[in-house]
Amino acid sequence: MADLDYAKVTGRFALTVGDGADVDEDPDTIWCDQGTVLIQPLQTFTKVAGAATPFTAGHSVIECTIDTEGYLTYAGRRYVNVVDLTSDKVNPKIASGKATHLVTFKNVKASGTAVNFSDVYVRVTKDGANGDGENDLTIISPVVPGTAQAIYRGETGSSVAAMAIEGGDLVSTLSDGTELNAGPVPTGPGGSDAGVASYLDDEESATTSSLDARMAALTDLEGSAFRARQSASIGEQVDVETAARQTAVSGLQDQIDNWSTFGTLMGDWTATTYDAGDIVAHSGSTWGATTAAAASDEPGVAALWQELPATVDASARSDIADLETRAPANLPVPGVLVRWVTEDGVQVWPGDALEEDGGPSDVSVAMMRSRLDGFYEPLGGSAATYTQLVLDGDSMTQGGHGGVAPLTWGEVIDPQTDLDVVNLGRSGSTAAEIGMRASSVVPLVTIPDGTIPADTTPVAVTWTPPDGGRLSGTSTTDFTTTGTIRGVAATLTFDRSEQTWSLARTSAGTAIEVASPIAFVPDDSYPAEVHVLWAGRNDIPTGTAAAAFTSIRKTIDRYRDQGSAFIVVSVTNKTGEASGTANYDTLIELNTLIQEYAPREYADLRGRMIREGLALAGVSETAADTTAISEDRIPDSLMYDNTHFNENGRTAAAAIILDELQIRSLV
Repeated sequence: MADLDYAKVTGRFALTVGDGADVDEDPDTIWCDQGTVLIQPLQTFTKVAGAATPFTAGHSVIECTIDTEGYLTYAGRRYVNVVDLTSDKVNPKIASGKATHLVTFKNVKASGTAVNFSDVYVRVTKDGANGDGENDLTIISPVVPGTAQAIYRGETGSSVAAMAIEGGDLVSTLSDGTELNAGPVPTGPGGSDAGVASYLDDEESATTSSLDARMAALTDLEGSAFRARQSASIGEQVDVETAARQTAVSGLQDQIDNWSTFGTLMGDWTATTYDAGDIVAHSGSTWGATTAAAASDEPGVAALWQELPATVDASARSDIADLETRAPANLPVPGVLVRWVTEDGVQVWPGDALEEDGGPSDVSVAMMRSRLDGFYEPLGGSAATYTQLVLDGDSMTQGGHGGVAPLTWGEVIDPQTDLDVVNLGRSGSTAAEIGMRASSVVPLVTIPDGTIPADTTPVAVTWTPPDGGRLSGTSTTDFTTTGTIRGVAATLTFDRSEQTWSLARTSAGTAIEVASPIAFVPDDSYPAEVHVLWAGRNDIPTGTAAAAFTSIRKTIDRYRDQGSAFIVVSVTNKTGEASGTANYDTLIELNTLIQEYAPREYADLRGRMIREGLALAGVSETAADTTAISEDRIPDSLMYDNTHFNENGRTAAAAIILDELQIRSLV
């Protein structure tokens, strides 16, 4: 189709083995002769606005095979064309320097021997790697670093065979017979040539050092070594710092040199000390404490630090909340940012921050410096590592109700962030259907005649969500999800007009008989990006909180597995779901389950819309709004109908969701 640009992809694969029965003595190369190569686009959907008839294109995984001579093959050709996702003909296009496709290998063998090639991210374009129009996977794939161990070995030479004191000199005899005279050995009192060490060990000597004295000297030496190490480390950075930072580092060095009395790791915390019972060390990706804070305790801080016990005073909470904005809780290294004080008043560093000599470790020092002089990049996650803000949801996310701008809350957020906003909201979606599009819920589909046809003709299928979840019966939007079934690339589609599901191969192949139910595995949906999950509204009327939560939990788990950052938005109630109604109770139960499972990521949009929505939208409260607030539901002035927000409601929702993302440093 001329409306798109295409990139030609080639490749050849082999296995090297020990020398066989041939004329040389070198290892042999055996060409791979079977296997599958999957080329997965990293931009799943794009707009093709420049076409004669503009359309939205979904990009599926292309399944290639390896022929008997090791070549990547598709439809009998030793190459395959894929859509160029960097082209100006698609929107959004993938930016310069970023991968366009993920290449994975399955069941690759060479003469029966399995070959496990690593998955690789590549960038393919219509121009090719060298401007020749060809993207050879061998050329464009990044090199995977090896795990070889470096070996250091000196040159062959002579070694010391013997040492002796001859006439007061220290003489060494080498293995080749050479003698080396190191000169006179220091003598003891009276001209003794027994050596200083022997003399000091003599109990009769008046200057014999006690063991304690020697250990004290050794400890002092080790402490000096620690300070020297830190001075050298800091000195290297001082050379490239400004005068102001040099002053800060100099002050830090004084504190490090006296680490036993160094009270905090933050220059502006000099008077702040917390008991060990209040805060414990960071480990892995979470901070812990002895008791969880109640959600009602100072909500602005509790939302950031659910771990803090209620006994921590307001001042401590304020300090730690401030710390959260500068030192994210997902630090990838062990360490703490405040000292501990034991019950007897002794100030100590936590064990995982100690060097052998008792001083703070390199990690601790780096953490101190990063907060004091600003030279180091912040440790842990950063919004700069993400490129897209993906909105996973139903009609509450899809928006458009009333036809008045802003049509979606995502449109309001878009210009306020550097991330590209991708709206995957689809009207009528249940938690299971949203999860399927997020690649977290794997549908077990039933194919009535038990056959995946050879061609791309759709076949009717059915599936049931896990644990009693439900499918939409009122959708006004088609759902199309790409994935694989028995390793065959396919699409699973919901037809809104017929309210039916169908399965179709992406490309023709061989008919496959299957036993139902069989897993349809969705393609990964925007891994390692920022996601906003808003699911469950369409499960409330007839489903249970537990069933809806099962699918939401699967999506949360999938985000975590894929390295995505995310928030989960609470489900909002309809105008007829006032406090005390059955649906209200189900909704509160579902939101509670979500909050308990993902307390750090939970965003209470429902509660904040009731408390703050009118003010954020700049709308005066009416009598109907007052009644709604008293019934713990969203004010009528923010509603388009009994479920969806109007333009004022979308404006308020956008402000709240953006705030929830910002306080977590995700945008």
